Amino acid sequence: MAASKLRLVYITKNFPPLPRISGTLKYAMRLCTALNKKADLTVIALDNLEKKDKKKKTGIKTIRVAQPFVWNAALAAKNLKPDVVAFGSGLSSSLWLPPALFSMRIALGNTPFILHQLTEFNSEIPPVLLGAGTAFVDRVVCTNRHLFQYFSQACGKKAELLLPGLKVSAFPRQVEKKPGKIRIGFFGHYHFLKGPDRLVSAFKELNLPNAELVFDGIDYEDGTMQKKLLRESRETKGILVSVDSPKYWQLLQSCDFVVLPFRASGSVLGVSMAAVEAMAYGKPVIGSNVSALNSIIEHKKNGLLVENDTELAQAIKKLATDSKLRQRLSRNARKTAEQRFDINLSAEKFLKICKKTAKK
Repeated sequence: MAASKLRLVYITKNFPPLPRISGTLKYAMRLCTALNKKADLTVIALDNLEKKDKKKKTGIKTIRVAQPFVWNAALAAKNLKPDVVAFGSGLSSSLWLPPALFSMRIALGNTPFILHQLTEFNSEIPPVLLGAGTAFVDRVVCTNRHLFQYFSQACGKKAELLLPGLKVSAFPRQVEKKPGKIRIGFFGHYHFLKGPDRLVSAFKELNLPNAELVFDGIDYEDGTMQKKLLRESRETKGILVSVDSPKYWQLLQSCDFVVLPFRASGSVLGVSMAAVEAMAYGKPVIGSNVSALNSIIEHKKNGLLVENDTELAQAIKKLATDSKLRQRLSRNARKTAEQRFDINLSAEKFLKICKKTAKK
């Protein structure tokens, strides 16, 4: 007789179908799609869909609850009598974790409980205080090396590292481009912390004769950065700016390399999905030395890490003018994606963690 599937509840505040798609949303959807094939999965999310989106289907059993979210989600999860519950946390401050985890533990009772910390924190409390909060969970799954080190200080062997992933096989390998302009890309939110303006400044300073700069993203804040980029595209030759283009993937594929000059990693998925997507296509990434990127990029092996604006400009010039370096980094970027960021491997490891937790 075949063994029954693990009954898993995954709690995450925002879950598709939502019009706003972020790296965290993409990863949650990819992970749950892969887990859905291996477990008896139910997702519990906030009831924040618009009417037109409620008719769309994800293929995953989803229960939507009202605010207060963590309490109502935990109560709904307990009623399902699962083997284990995982909380996909997008909390941006570790200060908010202890009360959230305490309330969820009260609602869940003795149900085995995993914290899956999806996003990097904007602010951190001392590990000893965080440890008091993680006393309410059985295991903590971290999405980058910095989070893993932080939680290891707080709760020791409860912490496990699991880097986010995607379906690498769906990304065709890089093909040799015809001679022409070097295309440099930026993809993601037009936000100050993501640093698209830093890239514009470096590009204009370098004034490379055979290069162009391509942006695709959207500004979910006040629109200031988006307006600034659109103005630059009108005033500066060689800068092309798209807003939430339906040709996102074609634009990404058309690039020779991608530049992500983040100022910080706060509120970003543990690792930048824009970087992982680029590497899956075999695109080298120049990135700031911050936690959302240095868990992915190995300097001079599959990409380049920079510390400041001077190094950013130097790295862009180097990669734009050295075809042999681009080719070597491209091969290694694809290999890294295949070996470390395949969503099926991530889902298998996550499921093993869930089974181990359920048996405790």
